[in-house]
Amino acid sequence: MESKLTYYSLFSRLKFVTRFSGENLIQPERLESHILEMIGLSMDLWYKFKDFDLNKSIYLICIHDIDETVTVDIPRPFKYFSDKFRKLLNKTTHDYLVSEGFDEEFVNDVQSAKSQGKEGKIVSLVDIYQVVKKLKREVALGNSLAKYKLTESNRYLNEMISKNSDLKNYLQYLDSIDELN
Repeated sequence: MESKLTYYSLFSRLKFVTRFSGENLIQPERLESHILEMIGLSMDLWYKFKDFDLNKSIYLICIHDIDETVTVDIPRPFKYFSDKFRKLLNKTTHDYLVSEGFDEEFVNDVQSAKSQGKEGKIVSLVDIYQVVKKLKREVALGNSLAKYKLTESNRYLNEMISKNSDLKNYLQYLDSIDELN
């Protein structure tokens, strides 16, 4: 790796990526805010349960959307429209990060952050949970357009829990302390 602030440069781009591409939001959100809120949710879970590696969870949260510094935020229905397209995005991100000097281990961690054991499941949970919280704030502010996305996100969250019943206690705890419920 060259003698430059490579990781700093990569992470500093998070402030330029606007989330919810194509959506009209009352309070737009940047990727860096999403990640910081996810870290807070993960810490709430850890302080309650203490049954996962918080450092690994925070590391995975910090890198789970790094691909968006390369591709920007692509709306979910388009991003996951086909396996072929998703694989092409992953390859593009992989090749770019390697060309910028990042080692294979880091690049693989970026691309597998949500599938790395219990901590990866925590990342998946707090990722969608933070989206639900954001959309609830938008609806509370009067954004009627966010209602459909909120319903869709809640459906996705419930599907995730039905496939990973071990996350149910975490979700119940977050819901019990969430002032927006």
